[in-house]
Amino acid sequence: MMNEERISYLESGSGDPPDRERLDAIRALLAEEAMWADPPGRVGGQVMEEVGEGQGPPVRYRRSPWLAVAVIFGAVIVAVAAAAAGVFEERPETVIAMTGTDFEPTAVGEAAIG
Repeated sequence: MMNEERISYLESGSGDPPDRERLDAIRALLAEEAMWADPPGRVGGQVMEEVGEGQGPPVRYRRSPWLAVAVIFGAVIVAVAAAAAGVFEERPETVIAMTGTDFEPTAVGEAAIG
């Protein structure tokens, strides 16, 4: 149920998920026009050059804000996927207490799961 609430809130802003502040930050990032604008055509070529020329000295490029936008966009997508998968949910801890048996009446133990 929690994931459906988060997804619905991210899509429409409706509902009241418990981690609303975190989801509001994600919604604000996704609402920025720069997130969805196409980067300049040379960015793809620059990435391919960097990957293809791994042996030589590094090529210096003027830093493009589009590369930073692309990295931020990727991070946002990963965060949204993690939130949808329930990674940020706190799972309850289960404690199991064990007592002795007929074979060993003095045996005791405790296990915490979660």
